[in-house]
Amino acid sequence: MLAGQRRVAASAAAKGSKVTAAEAGITVGRANAAVARAAAAAAGFLRSVAAAVTALVSSAPVVAIVTAVLIALVAVISVIGWLIPTTESATKPAPITSGIGAVVGIGGWMSPVPAGTATTSDYGPRPSICTPAGCTKPWHNGIDLPQGCGAAVMAAADGVVENAGPYGDFGNAVILDHVYNGVPMTTMYAHLQTGSIPIAVGQTVKAGTVIGHEGDTGKSVGCHLHIEFTQAGVNINPRTFLASVGITYP
Repeated sequence: MLAGQRRVAASAAAKGSKVTAAEAGITVGRANAAVARAAAAAAGFLRSVAAAVTALVSSAPVVAIVTAVLIALVAVISVIGWLIPTTESATKPAPITSGIGAVVGIGGWMSPVPAGTATTSDYGPRPSICTPAGCTKPWHNGIDLPQGCGAAVMAAADGVVENAGPYGDFGNAVILDHVYNGVPMTTMYAHLQTGSIPIAVGQTVKAGTVIGHEGDTGKSVGCHLHIEFTQAGVNINPRTFLASVGITYP
C-alpha cells in the first residue's frame, strides 16, 4: 500500500512539473513575440525617418534651382529697366538733340534756331501790340525769330528746366537755368505750340536739344519764337549776348 501511494505521489509531481514547464514555455513565447513586434516597429520608424531625410535631401537641389531661376529673372528685369529710358508722359514727344541747322558758338552755346533766321522785333522799346489775348508792353525784353509754325526750337546752352508749359502772357514757354562764367543766367523760349514741349521741370538738357516748336500762344501775332535772356536776374539783349558767343542773326 505504501508503495502504491509513492507511485501516485510521484505521478502527481511529474504532472505538476510538466504543467509548470508548459506555462513557462508559453510565457517565453509571448515575450519573444513582444520583442519581435517591438523590433519590427522600431525598424518601421527608422525606415520612415530615412525616407523623410532622403526626400528632403533630394528636394534641396530643386529648391536651389528654382531660387536661382527667380534671382536670374529679377536681374534680367532690373537690367531691362535700366536700359529702357523713363519718359515723363507717353503723350509727349521724345527730346531730340542737335536740332537741324544748329550753329555751334563758343563756351558751349548753340543757336536756338537755325542761322539765317531774320529777327522781326528787337530788344528795346516798341509800340504795344494788341492780340486776342491782350496787348503787349511797350518794352520788348527779347528778340522775335519767326521760322514758321511747328519749326524746331533748341536749347541755347546746357541747363536745368525751370518752366515747361503755360507762362502767362508768353503762352507756352520753356525757361532754362544756366551758369556762364560763374554768373547765373536764364534763357526763355516763348509762344511755343501746345503739346510740343518734350521736357519737364527739373530735367537737365544739353545745348542743341529740341525743347519745343514755334507756335502762336499767349500774346502773340503769328508763329514765332520770342527768346529772352537774364543775367544775374537782370534782362539783357539776347542779340548782343548771342553775338558775343559767335551766334548772329540778321
